[in-house]
Amino acid sequence: MPSYRCTRRALSVALVGGIACASLLGLTQPASATVTAASCGGAIAGKVGEAVTLKSETVKEYVVESVHDGPEAPLFGWKNEQTRMREAFEDGAFEPIKLPKVPDAASTKLTGKRIATAVLNKIGSVDAVADIAEDKENREKITAAIAKNCGLTVKATNYTAPTSAQPRTGGGQQGDNHGDNKGPGQGQRQTTTAPRPTGAAALPPSARYGSGEARAPQRYYSREVPSAPTATGRPGSGLPPAAASTVEPPVLPEDGQSDANVDNAGNAEAIEAERKAAEVRLPLLLAVVALACVAAALVRTWVLRKVS
Repeated sequence: MPSYRCTRRALSVALVGGIACASLLGLTQPASATVTAASCGGAIAGKVGEAVTLKSETVKEYVVESVHDGPEAPLFGWKNEQTRMREAFEDGAFEPIKLPKVPDAASTKLTGKRIATAVLNKIGSVDAVADIAEDKENREKITAAIAKNCGLTVKATNYTAPTSAQPRTGGGQQGDNHGDNKGPGQGQRQTTTAPRPTGAAALPPSARYGSGEARAPQRYYSREVPSAPTATGRPGSGLPPAAASTVEPPVLPEDGQSDANVDNAGNAEAIEAERKAAEVRLPLLLAVVALACVAAALVRTWVLRKVS
C-alpha cells in the first residue's frame, strides 16, 4: 500500500511538472529577428523594428590601436592595455555590439560617432577591460578612429511611404449632378448679392474675400444638406447687414476627391492580439485541468486512508 501511494504521488508530481513546463514554453514568445552587419561601413537591410548588431571584429583594429601601449611582462602577468584589449576581442567578449533597431524610414545613416558610442558601451560592460574604456584619452581616440573609418546605412525593406493628398481641382462654377430631378430650389443654387444702398461707401477687401462680388455655389453630395442660415451684421462691425449676409459656408472637397489621409483615419490593425491570447489560454487551461486532477487524486487518497 505505501509503495502504491508513492507511485501515485510521483506520477502526480511528474504530471504537474510537465504541465507547468508546457505552460512556460507556450507563454514564451519567439525571439525577434536580428540583422548582423559584417562591416562597420556600407549598407545593410532589414525589416522595420528588427535588431541591428555589429560584429566586434569589424572595429577590433581601430580600438586596439587607439588604447595606451606600454611595457609588459607576460611571465609576471603584466599586460599593457593593447594586449588586454586584443585578448578580449579574440575571446569574443564584445559579441554582439548592439546598434539601434531598423527605423520606420526608407534609409537611415548611422554615423561613426554613433557606432563608437555603442562600442564604448559594450567595452564598459566587460569587467576585464572596463577600466580601459573609462580613461578619457582612450575614449577620445577610440571615438575619433571609429568616426573616421565607419558609417553604416540601414535600409528598411518593408517601409511604406505615406500616401500624399490628391490634388484638388480649381474653383469654378460646376453643375449639380442631382439637379435634373429636383424641384424648384433643389437644383443648382444661384447666389445673388444684395444691392448696395445708394450713397454707401465701397466695401473693404476683407468683406469681399478677394473675389469681388462673385460667390461660388453651394455644392451638394449624396444627400441634401440643409443650407446654413444667413448671417446678420454685428453691431459695431462697420458693415451693413447686406454685406454680412453674403458670407457663404466653407466649401468642402468634391465627390471622389477626398484626402487619402482622411479616408484612412482610424483604420488600425491588431498585431497578433488574438493569436497571443489563444497561446496563453491553452496552457493555462491545461494547467488548471492538471491541478484539478491532482487535487482529486489527493482527496481520493485521503478518503481511502480514512476508510482503511
